[in-house]
Amino acid sequence: MAQNFLSDSFAESRRVLIGMAVVWLLLVGPAYLISGTRGLEGLSFAALLCALPVWPVFWFVAKMSATTVDSKPNPAAPALAVVGGGGARMMVALIGCLVLTDLRSDFTFWDFTIWLLVFYLVALALESWLVLRRISSQSVRQSSADHGEN
Repeated sequence: MAQNFLSDSFAESRRVLIGMAVVWLLLVGPAYLISGTRGLEGLSFAALLCALPVWPVFWFVAKMSATTVDSKPNPAAPALAVVGGGGARMMVALIGCLVLTDLRSDFTFWDFTIWLLVFYLVALALESWLVLRRISSQSVRQSSADHGEN
């Protein structure tokens, strides 16, 4: 069972990271045109900051989805998973942004911050879609199991 949590978390994390890599490739040109090599650095730092919490978020979602109350899925688990995951992503992005802009005072809004916003939203959208898909498939399985028992 624990192995299933890890493999599911890694599989979903890979999907998000692949999506983010595709977005990074699509934005390399615009970042370079807007800010040159500084734009490419900012784009890469932004992608890295938003990629850091991907696996821990899915691990947390898997753990929360597995919690039970009286042998039934915890009804609060999906909300806790989404809020907890969003909070972790926000904290990493905010702290990373503050540290990086302090270390690299030459970064402007167009060099870094705009790319951080783009990657934050892309990662959040991909994670939300996968989390909601996982939750809905679990509720369908649970509903089928409940009807099968009657």
